[in-house]
Amino acid sequence: MATLPPKPLGPPSDRISILFVDDDTGILETLVDIFEDMGFDADTASSGRQALAKIQERFYHLALLDIQLPDMLGTELLSRIRKIQPDTKCVMATGNASIPSALDSLNEGAYAYLLKPIEVPNVKATVRRALEQQRLELENRRLLMELQALGNMTDAGLSTLELDQLLDRVLHQLVVYHGADAGVIFLMDATTGMLAPRARHAHPHDGAENLPEAFPVALGVGVAGRAAQQSEVLAAAGPELDGDPAQAEGVQALLAAPLFARHQLIGVVRLDWRRPTEFTADSPTLLRVLAERAGVLIDNARLYDAERHLRSEAETFSQLSRSLVERIGLEERLELITRHLAGVTGVSGCIVWLGTRDALVPAYITGMDADRQRRMKRMAIPLEEFSPALRRVLDSDNAVVIEDARAVELLPERDLELWGIRSALLTPLRSGGRSIGLAAVYEPGADCQFTDRQVRQAEVIAYVAAVALQQAKMIQEERDMARTLAESFLSKTPQLANVQVASCFVPASEVALVGGDYFDFIELDNDLIGMVIGDVCGKGLAAAIYTAMAKYMLRAYALENPSPQWVISRLNQALYNQMSEECMFITMVYGVLDRKQGTFTYTNAAHPPPILYQPESKTIMELAPTGGMVGAVIEMQFTEETVALEPGSVLTMFTDGVTEARTDQTMLENEGVREVVQAHAGEDAGSIATAIYNRALEFASGVLRDDVAIVVVKNE
Repeated sequence: MATLPPKPLGPPSDRISILFVDDDTGILETLVDIFEDMGFDADTASSGRQALAKIQERFYHLALLDIQLPDMLGTELLSRIRKIQPDTKCVMATGNASIPSALDSLNEGAYAYLLKPIEVPNVKATVRRALEQQRLELENRRLLMELQALGNMTDAGLSTLELDQLLDRVLHQLVVYHGADAGVIFLMDATTGMLAPRARHAHPHDGAENLPEAFPVALGVGVAGRAAQQSEVLAAAGPELDGDPAQAEGVQALLAAPLFARHQLIGVVRLDWRRPTEFTADSPTLLRVLAERAGVLIDNARLYDAERHLRSEAETFSQLSRSLVERIGLEERLELITRHLAGVTGVSGCIVWLGTRDALVPAYITGMDADRQRRMKRMAIPLEEFSPALRRVLDSDNAVVIEDARAVELLPERDLELWGIRSALLTPLRSGGRSIGLAAVYEPGADCQFTDRQVRQAEVIAYVAAVALQQAKMIQEERDMARTLAESFLSKTPQLANVQVASCFVPASEVALVGGDYFDFIELDNDLIGMVIGDVCGKGLAAAIYTAMAKYMLRAYALENPSPQWVISRLNQALYNQMSEECMFITMVYGVLDRKQGTFTYTNAAHPPPILYQPESKTIMELAPTGGMVGAVIEMQFTEETVALEPGSVLTMFTDGVTEARTDQTMLENEGVREVVQAHAGEDAGSIATAIYNRALEFASGVLRDDVAIVVVKNE
């Protein structure tokens, strides 16, 4: 059984709350006026201790912290807030900017870093972005909690054949995951027609002492009776409970959900709070999901024959839920889902169709030969060609058995022939109340039948699958867009006389978002060529946007004046205003290769040091940073250095995806790259680049979690 989560204080208010911490009362008053006019609940504290006292009492969506407070540093306060309220977004503000303080803040988990005097548009924009990111994080967590709760519900519920134990364990999960003080499960009594209490459970933090007795409830009486009669989840608190039987038990707020099995009402679950509680619009969502599962579990506990099979099914669904959470790639999740659907239904064919804006397309196919799969993947069903039978399936919440696909005219004859379908089980995939596609299981070219148990199993898998696929689809869409942009920023590797140049770019694995790594080559004149390798702090589309800005600005400056020091200084000034708003920066090396003189003049802006191997003198050196990060601090100073390139020398530049490749807690680092360069220095530039990438991949056990960019220059 899963470790119990901490008991929450109660649902936070729907109104966004912000805490401003500063010892300047003028700043606090100004910020409160601005953000209260915007509809936020604004609060203030003039010291770290006062802020911590308030954080202990209530939840704040966001805190704006001054770095210099009278009793502690803002970074210390940030660290302590993160321990108390890890979901609170923190933004730091200071009038004395420094790279260490910025990095300390970001390392401690700050969302952003603002400079004083604070400009109103900047702070508004930063707050909005932070709150939007928080909203997305909480939504993702809610989806993951649903998957975990469903798995734990199944594990707990199907661990016993005895009904009373089953009811107690199911109710335990419901109480814990909702943070209720107690709960009751009422089951329909066929003799009396009343809802009779069969299980009573208190939250583990409270214990069962002094738990009042619950009494039978008639349909339509009280919130629980109305929830059962109206077949919907109901919430009530305070005066809304006047006259409700639950008041006699000391209940001040409650949620009630009907329990159904095989489309028949079998009971109702009631979750109780003995303290004032305000429910948000989302409060009934998880209860509705879990109550649907609880109804099925309770019904099957009453049918002993079905119970013998459901334990193994529970383990399968639990494993599926955990596996889906562990895998974020769309292809991985599709493979897992089709395998489970085919397994529980005993057929060899399964297709998952996903909806696009105007069509239904096959996203994953099993049970077909390779040639038919290729043709099938080109098959799309336009929205306007959906048959009535297909529309009914997509709009349904339940699986549908199609005994004769031709008779119901599911698809045009030519498509059915290509598919090889005669009969099938079609299970709609619905997420957030809307259809995202359907899963079809069938035996190619044969008729097949499905039992009620197989249909129910497929429906459970489809429910879990829909949430997982929708999330994976969103992640992949952003990742694919970022990857396309990132790869478009890579220049064609030049072919030069007397100098070998090779490059390598490999995006992050499917378990990570694409970052902002890139390299570029700039033709300056007959003998000079500019070389750039850079890494934008961040992932996804934001990093791609700044990569584009950096690349084309740097190109323009280099063509105006090739001096690395001058180019990087100009680039820093140009990017500072855009990047500092979002606390982003770039590390990069820009150098000019002079083929006539045999030199490389460079500026290293806080990037992993390139490695230069000189075979004649048998020396290997690192081109250390000659300045800080680009876009972080407008006053940043940069210098340039020049190194001579001996005949046969090897210059290697790379991003931190190489040096931070890790095995457990050990990273490859520059030392590992040096060893590869020395071992392969006698080979051509392309072979050296490949050897460095292969070493990083091997060191990371085949999974690189960051982009890798490598440039190798070998002087002939």
